[in-house]
Amino acid sequence: MLIVSARLSGYNYHMNRTCLIIASLVAFFGASVVNATDSPLLAAPKAAPQPDQPDLLVSARKTSKFKGDGVYSSRLLTKQRLSRVSTPRGITNYFRLQNDSQGLMAVPYSLFGVKGSKSDSRTTISYFSDKGANVTARVTRGSYVLNIATDAEAAFRQKIVPNGPVINDTAYSVSAENVDTRSKDTAGVLLRHP
Repeated sequence: MLIVSARLSGYNYHMNRTCLIIASLVAFFGASVVNATDSPLLAAPKAAPQPDQPDLLVSARKTSKFKGDGVYSSRLLTKQRLSRVSTPRGITNYFRLQNDSQGLMAVPYSLFGVKGSKSDSRTTISYFSDKGANVTARVTRGSYVLNIATDAEAAFRQKIVPNGPVINDTAYSVSAENVDTRSKDTAGVLLRHP
């Protein structure tokens, strides 16, 4: 008995044809069960990075695991953000901006503009380059531009200091945009009071 388990709805003609070919091969070689976890051809395809694609990652520590790697979205998704508890002295968030450009159209380097949340009555937000230079004004205006080689990265950090009680789950995000193609990515933090 031959059982082929795959989700075919939404796939184009070629994917349906590929599944039929796989099913024929399974029948010919005598296998009894094939499912999407056993075959990468039956699994749903992953979205690939576009030429000149920024990939923004965030972490609570400079040396710990970063969130957001390989997740590309202009909106702040769960996989691209941290939940942090505010402290009276503030918190520091570490960002890495990777140039995930791929394909024939990829150039050896790309220019990415970085824009981040601004200070308000509840918080004071500062941004610093990986060498410690204060780049707050440029980041909040969106004029902080990083020149990053393909498959390389640049680092910077964000300091958030509360001026009073913090509203729970307030999002503080940073976005990166390719200055030529306008492809974007976002990462950030949801801040909570203790």
